[in-house]
Formats: sequence, C-alpha cells, structure tokens
Amino acid sequence: MKRITPYLIAAAVIAPVPALADAHLVHIVPALNGDLSATGTTADIPEFTFGKEDVQITLRDIRAEEENGIVTLSPKGEGTVVIGDGEDAQTFSFLAQGSEVRLSETDDGVLAGEISAPSVIMIDESGVEGRAMRAEGVDLSGTFSLTKTPGGKTVVSLRQEKTLSEMSEEGLASSSESGPVTLDLAMTNPAQDLSDYETPFEAIADGFAFDMDLTGDTSTQTSTEEETGRVLIAKADPWTMTADANDTVLSFSFKGEGGEIHEDTENGIGGVFGPYEASFALPSIAGSEEPFRVVMKWIDIRPNETAWAKIDPTGALDRAPLSIDTALFGVLAPDAFASMISGHEPLETPSDDLAENVMEQDFPFQEIGIETFAISGLGASIDGEGAFTIDPLTMEPKDGESTFRLTGVQGLIDTLVTTGLIAEADAEQARMMLAMFSKAEGEDTSTITLKAEESKIFLNGNQFR
Repeated sequence: MKRITPYLIAAAVIAPVPALADAHLVHIVPALNGDLSATGTTADIPEFTFGKEDVQITLRDIRAEEENGIVTLSPKGEGTVVIGDGEDAQTFSFLAQGSEVRLSETDDGVLAGEISAPSVIMIDESGVEGRAMRAEGVDLSGTFSLTKTPGGKTVVSLRQEKTLSEMSEEGLASSSESGPVTLDLAMTNPAQDLSDYETPFEAIADGFAFDMDLTGDTSTQTSTEEETGRVLIAKADPWTMTADANDTVLSFSFKGEGGEIHEDTENGIGGVFGPYEASFALPSIAGSEEPFRVVMKWIDIRPNETAWAKIDPTGALDRAPLSIDTALFGVLAPDAFASMISGHEPLETPSDDLAENVMEQDFPFQEIGIETFAISGLGASIDGEGAFTIDPLTMEPKDGESTFRLTGVQGLIDTLVTTGLIAEADAEQARMMLAMFSKAEGEDTSTITLKAEESKIFLNGNQFR
C-alpha cells in the first residue's frame, strides 16, 4: 500500500508558490485560480486542486492576506490527497487548522517562506487492502526558499525542524520523532510536460535535469502491536539521499550511518547495525561510454545475545559482526541502451543484424566487473574481484578474469550441522560442490578462479567450455 509522507502534505501548501512572480496578493490570487471574493489585501479561495495523474491534492477554504510585504496563506478547511486512480486509489483527508505559510520576496528575486503547521491530522479514507491509517500531531513546521532563473531552472531549499507524529492503523499504533530534515533541489524542466515522456531517459535527452540532496538527522519510531502489547523501538542515525539526472548520468544513492532495533523489554530481541548504502549510476544518453555502477552495502550487523540465543542456544556459531559489501561496474551495449532510452520494446524475432540481436538480450552488457565483493559472518567470508568483456551476440564472457576467496566455509558447514540448522545430507552436497568448483589453498581456505580467453571459459586453470 502506498504511503503518504509529511512532505506530500507540505507540497500541498507550497506547490502553488512556484507560479508566483513575487509575493504580492495580486499575484497570489490569480495563481490559485479559485472562485474568490477579494477586498483590499485579503482574499478567500473556496477550493483549489492541483497535481498530476498519480497525485491530486485539493485545498479548501484558503485565506490569503498581505501585510508589510508578507503574504500569509491559511488553509482552514479539510483537504484531500488522492494517490493513484481507479480501484487502487488511496484517499487521505487532512486537517491543518492553525497552519500558515508566510511568503516574502528578497531584492534578488528569491521567494522565501516559513511554514507553521504544528498539528496536522491525516486520515486514510480509502480502506485499501482493508487497512486504515490515522496520523495525529504531525508537525510540518519549517522554512523554504525558491528561485526561478532564466531557462526554466528552479532552485528549492527546504528545512523541516523536528517532526513528531502519532500514527495508528489496523492492529498497530506507532509514534515517531525525527530531527531536522533538509532538502536542496535544482531542476530544469524539459521542452514538454514530464508526463508526456515514456521514460526518464527521453526527458533527459529533451533537456530535463535535476540535482537533489536530502539529509535527515537521527529518528526514532516506537510501534505497539495492540493484540499482544509487543513494543518495538527502531532508531536510525543520520542519513542522506541524493539523486542526479543530466546529459551524462542518471544516479541515485541512499546512505545511512547505522541504527538499531529492539523489543522494549529487559531481554528483548534486537540488534545494531553500522553504515549501509544502496546506490546506482547509469549513463543517461545513447552512445555514452560512461560506465554503470551498482552498490549494495550493509556493514557490522550485530544481533544481541537474545536474538543469537533463538538461533544458536548452544553458542556454537561465531558471533563476529555480519557484513555485506558489493559494488559492480560495467558498460552497457550501446544499441540495447538506445532501445531502453527510447522506450521501445525489443524485437521479438532475432535476425542477422547485430543491433537487433543485442536488443533481444535480457542483460545488454558489453563489459561487467566486480569492484568489491565481500560477505562475512558466522566465522566465514567470501570476497572477490575481476572483470569481463561480454560478447554482444551471445552475452557470454569473452575475455577477462575474476577470483573469489573463501575462508572458513568448511568450518561453518560443520558447525551448522552440529547446531541442527542443516541436515548432514545437505552438508555433504555443499562439501562436494565446494570441492568440485574451488581449489584448496590452505587450512579451510580456497579460491575459485574464472577466466575467459577468446570466448573459452576456464575454471581454476582447466577449460570446461
């Protein structure tokens, strides 16, 4: 089920602002396009709806006032947000009485604002998937600035102070608190409306660009299961989210410093974890020689003793932290990438034409490599590196080499049998596979070397294809 965030509600108040030439009521009122009655420096707007196909936001009973160069917007009535359409649409109502947006314009054309929304109430009215959600006391207070420059570029900066909320849905109640969140966004619109493009690559080729940085401070969420009374506390340390699109690259990254999760009892199950990252970068235009890169990382996962006792009551398993650190890179096949950018479906029938065959492949790489591959925990580890060029006709390795090092795997298999987590028959199969595909290098240490040379494949020096 899709979720609505405080930023979407904030957008409901801020979104009309970019259409304004400056912070004067004479510009505010036409921008809202409402049936209104205006006298002097005051205007009343009964209803205003805006948004795109996937999100429609309606504000009601808006009071607009101007005094000493500052325009204040005060939504008084109940608003609605509709996400999606048809039977799957989710509808929220929200009430933000006492909320205000105060706008002013600086001498250099920067539109600045301050949001005061100390207690927004949101209610899920749609009952999608038989669930209902209610959030009370959501604080959207903060500040923002907006600059529109020649060429259609818009620069937005938003800072939301501490956020508090109480939320409930079927069988679960939760409360959350987070520190300041800061958003910096610069965006250049393409020649057409974004909804007119089938893929983001088409929009980028037509001039679309953005640069977003979103950062959040420490946050804590407490959830209570109403039936059992079980309380779960989750804490996240500071995090960052970035996204960029330009005529060179399309990228996204989400990184965090760590966090913890635990039951709110003396010996509750829980654990802590260190830095994590999920990110990717792709070339954004056809024919680009920019490499792609994909990263998945989660470091120092440490279950507490209560959690370990559930899995391994005898203490046989190594308690060292668990870690996953992977990074892949490569180059996409140009013709296949051109097909992805245009939004066209690949050809169904292969032909003698190279471009048509490339477009038919599920994995259109011409080169792929391992920058980092490291998995460790339970007393064992696997790490590797290497790179291959890919035959564009067969999508099979043509040239290159990669090596993987395995340490402590045999010992881990033996321990898993001892604890009863796997059966001896399964362990025997694992040992046989390890003996067949790896080369022993020392006590419980082995390597797997894959090499491609003129499309011939070698495993540990022996050709098998």
